[in-house]
Amino acid sequence: HSSVLALGGNNFTNDAAIGLRIPTSEAEAIKKRYGCSMIALTREDDNIEIGSDNRTGRSIPRSYLVEILQPRAEELFSLIKDEITGRGYHNYLDHGVVLTGGAALMEGMDVMAEHMLELPGRVGYPEGPGGMSHKTCDPAYSTGIGLALFGARETITDHPVNDSPMFAGFTSRMKG
Repeated sequence: HSSVLALGGNNFTNDAAIGLRIPTSEAEAIKKRYGCSMIALTREDDNIEIGSDNRTGRSIPRSYLVEILQPRAEELFSLIKDEITGRGYHNYLDHGVVLTGGAALMEGMDVMAEHMLELPGRVGYPEGPGGMSHKTCDPAYSTGIGLALFGARETITDHPVNDSPMFAGFTSRMKG
């Protein structure tokens, strides 16, 4: 089963930009650095600096950001739960769910997934051919890498690579 929800990391970023009254580019950086999906995981004395320049720069409690992000995370997992249970798959997910995408790296996303979906949850990192750089071993690239590997496997299965000169070095070029 495959499904697409029109909700993801950009929604978290846009909510933060509007709620904190900062540019989207800054909201993205702040989400990546300080983002958290659960207010219970923050400390009362956690503060973050927002505002790009000295005139607008200010320090705010991190909880302000999390109060913006948590409802969006709850909405996301609620939609996922509806999809899983609505299709009758909840009882078949013994091993739980794997979170991918850049927003999966926000603190607490795996904890919230387990709580709201009532299933084990973890962040998934892409595993690909040897030689992948550490920059691409990021949940943000899981879908792209997974699709490329799936396509490569299907192509190789449907059309086996033989020893003809036309295919010489194919595997090494593919890994590169």
